[in-house]
Amino acid sequence: GLVGLKTSRGRVPLTPLTSESWYGMVVDHAVARSVRDSALLLDLTHGPDPLSPYGAPAPKGSFAAAAARDPGKLRLAVYRK
Repeated sequence: GLVGLKTSRGRVPLTPLTSESWYGMVVDHAVARSVRDSALLLDLTHGPDPLSPYGAPAPKGSFAAAAARDPGKLRLAVYRK
């Protein structure tokens, strides 16, 4: 399978190639083969951009380390109409 991730606005800089003309609906990232690969790419590409009017706060650690942690007990819900 493949993993896709839409990052938060300002997490990965868009300038100088893309402007804010889409009002934050466009982000740069890639489709990856695993969550780990997606997290490693995000570790390499995130960061502040002084030319951007928006920026995401710096993470407290690496995205790859967060992806490697045990998520703990998960709960799923199914909505049936």
